[in-house]
Amino acid sequence: MPNSGTVLDYGCGYGIFANYVKMKNEKLKVIGFDISKTRIDEARKTSDKTGVEFVDKLDDFKFDDLKLVLLIDVLIFLKYEEKIELLKKIYSALTTDGIVFIKDTLKSDSFRFKYTYFEERLKLKLKVYGDGLAPELNYITPNEFVEILTKTGFKIVNLIPENQFIYPGIFIIARK
Repeated sequence: MPNSGTVLDYGCGYGIFANYVKMKNEKLKVIGFDISKTRIDEARKTSDKTGVEFVDKLDDFKFDDLKLVLLIDVLIFLKYEEKIELLKKIYSALTTDGIVFIKDTLKSDSFRFKYTYFEERLKLKLKVYGDGLAPELNYITPNEFVEILTKTGFKIVNLIPENQFIYPGIFIIARK
């Protein structure tokens, strides 16, 4: 957790993690972004108490001097090329010591993955995540995560793959 600066929660949903980060350090400027207007409208209800800014468009947002970017369960919704472009944009926006924290679902042959895939497809169909998401899921392997991040310039600080969890997930901390 940075001591100062700006944190971006990209794909913040209802703002749980953005609010948590702000409550842990009130000096931080925290911005939560999600394409779902419904989720952002709910998250904005907490802004008066926490001071987090929630937006559903990044048109006016300056991507620079970020200390931390959270990507929690969001990269599966982006195509491979879109993942690369987003991570390049994040890399260039991070300060020299900036960190990207990724939590996502891993592609695998496990039953856990098959169940998670079914669940995510159902959520998309029911528009649980709101409108605007492509009706496809784009999972990648741990090696693909590492390849994308290192080619972008990131240094992997920590990588915890699926065998540590009930679901087929991964946690990655990478530094600029």
